[in-house]
Amino acid sequence: MHCPQLPVEQSLSHGENRLEKAAPVEIKELVVTAKSQKKSFRLVQRAGMVLHLVQGSPLEKVADYWHCTKRTVKKWADRFFECGVKGLSDLPRIGRPQIYTRIRVFGLLA
Repeated sequence: MHCPQLPVEQSLSHGENRLEKAAPVEIKELVVTAKSQKKSFRLVQRAGMVLHLVQGSPLEKVADYWHCTKRTVKKWADRFFECGVKGLSDLPRIGRPQIYTRIRVFGLLA
């Protein structure tokens, strides 16, 4: 999945009304993801950031609450509005994949 990155100047700073246009289905999925105890920490954190914005919190307060920069909050909000909750996942990374599975690594360490 590829989600285009918007330049910072085209992100929330020029379109904060996009927060009000989020579909109820997307908001429901966002709430479920933000409250999940089984999904990755990063995904839950990103969903929480966007959820705070959708609920009307100012960008600065969301960044302070999640201990990150405003740019980071904008990045994940933009990805959410471009691709939905799926846009909050990490994009594939370049490079050689991991050789050992987690089970083998834990077996080697035990």
